[in-house]
Amino acid sequence: MRVITKTVYTYAEILKLGNTRAIERARTWLADAATPYEWWEAVYDYWNAELEKVGFVEPEINFSGFWSQGDGASFTAVIDIEKAVAIDSKYARLGRLIDWVSGVVERTSHQYCHENTCRVVLNPIYDAPHTLAMAYEFRDDLEDLRKQLCRKIYADLQKEYEWLTSDENLKELSEINDFTFDENGRIECST
Repeated sequence: MRVITKTVYTYAEILKLGNTRAIERARTWLADAATPYEWWEAVYDYWNAELEKVGFVEPEINFSGFWSQGDGASFTAVIDIEKAVAIDSKYARLGRLIDWVSGVVERTSHQYCHENTCRVVLNPIYDAPHTLAMAYEFRDDLEDLRKQLCRKIYADLQKEYEWLTSDENLKELSEINDFTFDENGRIECST
C-alpha cells in the first residue's frame, strides 16, 4: 500500500493562482454543474403565466443561446382573442372580432428559435372587407406584441444563465459542495 499526497484547491484558490487555463477548466466544469438539465424551467413557468394573461394560451417556449447570431427565444400558442382584445384600450374597438376570428402563433422555422421564427396567424370566419381589414390590423399589433415578449423572454433567460454561471455563484456552488481541483483546474473530488 502507498499513500500519495496531492494538493487540491478550492475554486476561489484556483482563481488566485492566476493560471488562465486552470481557471477556465474549473470554471467550465462548475458552469456545467450550475446549469443542470432544464435550468430554464423557472423562467418558462413565469413567462407561460404572463403569456396566458395577454391571450397567448397553451404557450410553448423555445430558445437557443447565448453565443450565436441565430439565438433568441420564441413561442407558439393558441390566441384567446377575447383576452388579447382586452389587454389594451386600443383594441376595444376591435371587440367585434372576438366572434369573427380565431388565431395561433405558429413556428415558421425549426432551425433557429429567435423572435423571427414564429408568426401570428389569424383566421377570420367571415371574409367581408371590413372584417379582414380589422383582422389584419389586429394581427399586426399582436405580432408586434409577440416580438416584444420574445425579446423579454430571451433577456430573462440570458439573465438567469449569466447569474448561474457568474463567478459569484460558481464560488458559492463550489464552497457548498466542497468541490476541489488540482493545479490544472481538473475536478478532484466532490463530497
